[in-house]
Amino acid sequence: MLWLLAACQDPAAPPGGTEAVTLALPGDVRDLLPILSRSAIDATVTDAIYLPLVTPEFDCELHFHPGLARDWTRSEDGKTLRVELRTDATWEDGAKVTADDVRFAWTLVADPVVKSTRAVALAAAGAPRVVDADTLEWRFVAPTPLERMLLTVASVVPVPKHLLDGPSVDRASLRTHALDTQSPVGNGPWRLSERVTGERLVLTPKIGR
Repeated sequence: MLWLLAACQDPAAPPGGTEAVTLALPGDVRDLLPILSRSAIDATVTDAIYLPLVTPEFDCELHFHPGLARDWTRSEDGKTLRVELRTDATWEDGAKVTADDVRFAWTLVADPVVKSTRAVALAAAGAPRVVDADTLEWRFVAPTPLERMLLTVASVVPVPKHLLDGPSVDRASLRTHALDTQSPVGNGPWRLSERVTGERLVLTPKIGR
């Protein structure tokens, strides 16, 4: 049994106060990069560390909340989805999150040596076109409802290109990279502060996120 410990900010507590929250998971986390995650257990952790473009929510009807994306539009022919990104999002190391990070995640998913479980998204739309630093466009193979477009782009979560792109990174061995095993650099509200394999992970909040 893996125990996930998180110290979270208590909205009712004075500034600086914290409250311990413990979650029990039925197994160990295998992958900390969202494009490599293979189980709901992995997703429980990566969803806290990384922001998706949009977050689906079902409450009798399907709704989408902004994540890294702040706005989106569907073209008149129903084949193109244009997404505008937040301009204030940063990676944990301080680098700005850009459209290149989003597109890079899609190129990793498309690379067969990576063996990403997210490759199913490529059947509907390939890697997006970078319009500028904060804007992307996906071209779908057929007219597609907006809800299905958003579900597709939400399935591939951006990763930091500046840390994973280059000759020193072997794509075939990404599952042994520190960002996947021990030291993720995310852009979400939580950071990983400790991992003891098979025993616990400790997440701490990024104050102000």
